[in-house]
Amino acid sequence: MQTNYKAEKRKVKALLLPNSATENSIEDVVNQWTNFIWKQGGGLPVPFVTLNEKDRMVIPPFLLERIVSVDEQKGVIYYTVVNPGLFTYQVHSHLGKVTFRKITDNDDDDDMIEMIWEVEIRPLSNFESFVQFFTSGIIATLARNFKCHLEEPGAMVSVKPPRGGGGDGAKTFGEIPKSSWLGGVLRAHMMDDRSTLEQTISLFQPWTWGRCTDDEGEGEEWSRGFLQE
Repeated sequence: MQTNYKAEKRKVKALLLPNSATENSIEDVVNQWTNFIWKQGGGLPVPFVTLNEKDRMVIPPFLLERIVSVDEQKGVIYYTVVNPGLFTYQVHSHLGKVTFRKITDNDDDDDMIEMIWEVEIRPLSNFESFVQFFTSGIIATLARNFKCHLEEPGAMVSVKPPRGGGGDGAKTFGEIPKSSWLGGVLRAHMMDDRSTLEQTISLFQPWTWGRCTDDEGEGEEWSRGFLQE
């Protein structure tokens, strides 16, 4: 009997603009998710091909993903991996669900939007730990990128020499979107106050690159079970 997991629940909040009927409404955020995450790749450094409005293929490993349904009124998106397997995504089956709902911040009574990203998978034998680790990393990165995309649209991170290589007036070599994986890595590096030795060691731990502290109410949770309708 295979084990089912309800994977990573990560909450991402975005402030709604006051007195606005369209900006950052549930429908607007759903559309932004489909455009930024699905059609633009969500800032991941992975090539993909859009086949049609619902299907896309990640190359490599020729992983075919499909949007099953989008309910803009309810703020719910379902998607799946069509061709899971040993050489694509090491699970028997996969179903993802992204839910958006309005909440109120009790501190200042501002309306916000909460995103809950859930995945139900059945890992192949001996791949349970790897699949959990891989899935958590991907969803955490996409969630961070999407949050940045909503809260700081168009924000960029400057590419500069290593700290100490030119001081505050160091030449900028270019800019990277902050809502991308590389932008998150560069931003985290600029805010990193660890010693040179600790930073050097982290170069050989790529799973830590671009990681940031969750805000209150955010995080992830793995549990056994099925997605709720």
